[in-house]
Amino acid sequence: MRDAVATYAAQYVAHGRCPADDLLDAVRDDPVPHDAPHDTPGKDVRR
Repeated sequence: MRDAVATYAAQYVAHGRCPADDLLDAVRDDPVPHDAPHDTPGKDVRR
């Protein structure tokens, strides 16, 4: 369980992202890089 939490934190929390961001990137033509700044954490403002 700790490995799963550490993986989630490293992949998403550290970059201000969530798993839904990966899904949105997959359906969009122009995915935003994982290190792109986010003005409002938890909100998708990449349109």
